[in-house]
Amino acid sequence: MKVATRINWLASAGLAVVVVIGVRGLRTAYLATLDLQAVQRERIALEVRIVEAESKLRKAEQLATEAEQDRSALLLALKTLRPSESAAASLSPPSAATPSGVDAGARVYATKNAEGDATAQEKQIQLAQERAYSQELAKLRKAAATRRAEFEGSLLGLDPVAKFERRLEIAATYAAEAEFQTAIRIYNEAIAEKPEDLALPESARQLTAILREQNTPVRVTLISDGTTFVSVKNFKWLNQFVENLVEILPGNYEVVGRRPGYRDVVVPMQVRVGTSPPVVTVICTDPREK
Repeated sequence: MKVATRINWLASAGLAVVVVIGVRGLRTAYLATLDLQAVQRERIALEVRIVEAESKLRKAEQLATEAEQDRSALLLALKTLRPSESAAASLSPPSAATPSGVDAGARVYATKNAEGDATAQEKQIQLAQERAYSQELAKLRKAAATRRAEFEGSLLGLDPVAKFERRLEIAATYAAEAEFQTAIRIYNEAIAEKPEDLALPESARQLTAILREQNTPVRVTLISDGTTFVSVKNFKWLNQFVENLVEILPGNYEVVGRRPGYRDVVVPMQVRVGTSPPVVTVICTDPREK
């Protein structure tokens, strides 16, 4: 009887062990399923970003094609503008008496008509310059979106701690390249996803201090000649001016000067909090070869 009881007890104990092992196995499988689902969601999100980047790429290519068309229109407008300027000058009222046989009213009308043509052509040139800037900006943003998608792809399959550290690494990379605003966005994403029980490393504290300092606009002075079209790459189209004070966030920029018939001018500009605000002169003076 005792032997039978012991056998039953051993059988029950063995069954309990099997049940425990089975439960643990199910829990492990369940956690693995959750991890797989998280990776799949991240993969889907990345695919959406890639589709968006490809859409921006197609748009940028379309804008680039239109830019070439605008360049041709710009050159044509410039050629027609010069004869109109000459015609306007020749039709200006002389200081002496009006030549016989020429009606004064007709001469004034012709002068205003020529001036109107010149103004329209100048406006066409300005619009072409503005559109060229917009197309360059679209290309820069497309390249930035592609790079960001690559960084997001490097996060797939990482655990929360590794993902946090990777985002900090990416933010530090952008900060080292003076892309402070992008670095701030990625840093904020890292902090939002940081595990609660994970201490903030010293490198992150140092990065925080840098990004906080370089998040204040700086007033820079741009000087030109009133005939050069000026823009700041990846920031703003500024048109023509003699002097312009611009509030701009810290970073590395290129100030571009364009003028029909002249070679483009590109001036690098570093903007930082804690250093003297830059003063940049942008004037196109070198004629293009005909």
